[in-house]
Amino acid sequence: MKLYKKDFDKFTADMTRRGRVLITIKRHEQNFKYIKDWLRAKHLNRKNLDLFVIHFLKGRQASTVNSAISTLKCFCRFLFERKLIKDELHLYLKYIKNDPFSPILLSIEDVNEIIKCPRTWSTYGGIDRKKYDFFFELMARCGLRRNETMKLRFQDFDFDNNTIRISGKGRRVREVAIPSIMKIRLIGWFEEHSFKTDDYIFQSPNGNCASSAMFTAELKKRLEVLGLDKSIHLHTFRHTFATYATRADKNPFKVMKALGHANIQTTLKYTHLVVDDVRDVFEDHPLNRLPEKQLPGEPERLQLLVKNKDYRVN
Repeated sequence: MKLYKKDFDKFTADMTRRGRVLITIKRHEQNFKYIKDWLRAKHLNRKNLDLFVIHFLKGRQASTVNSAISTLKCFCRFLFERKLIKDELHLYLKYIKNDPFSPILLSIEDVNEIIKCPRTWSTYGGIDRKKYDFFFELMARCGLRRNETMKLRFQDFDFDNNTIRISGKGRRVREVAIPSIMKIRLIGWFEEHSFKTDDYIFQSPNGNCASSAMFTAELKKRLEVLGLDKSIHLHTFRHTFATYATRADKNPFKVMKALGHANIQTTLKYTHLVVDDVRDVFEDHPLNRLPEKQLPGEPERLQLLVKNKDYRVN
């Protein structure tokens, strides 16, 4: 069969009926634009799907390609279940190997400098800079996602129990702790603004939820002032939080719950970033302990041999 927009509309309507979240449906719709443009007037078969993946791979990250493959798999399953195609193409499609997980990370000093950055742009007059300070601080100190932070309302903060109610991905709700380091300042900022119960605390000028573009633009300006890597983005704060929590030997399941991950494997991705922090496991192991009496000068001799590369391995 050939690929038609009307069939994909039936697919998205079916997803809506089954209660799939809007962001997932939007992602499939965006992917379908690429798929439809390339497969236009072509038959939906294994050969053309292979050619599409090869074409789509050029210049794109593995995660982007896998997102398109996911859309194809779901769509082909939908077509097969309704007997619109005969072959189980969704079983044939395979994801490609993901790129190594190696996000850019910030140091503790970098995070604090971004939060407290002395912005001196002339266009800054009349803008509440605390809104930006607290946005970056909540993301960094609580490990929040961008959308989770943007959609925070006044009613989500419980200062009696020192918690914030977070509405995360897939409509999952969790509570995170309000760090003591920022509690008093948050209370003061709230009192200054007299927020109503259902007000967004990060508002646009018309009172609606602020757009991510506002905070992305502000972050880029602060990075420029501080001379930091311009490839840093808002999600870098979350990567940094997760990595430092792992380095602190926190229980992975606690970190998983704090970050709102649905799968422990997502949390465990951060463990490979902290190899140096487990060096003591090897050095302190009984099998690896050095003798109490070591020959004098042995370390110096070994360093000299390595430096001169004048050694043999038998």
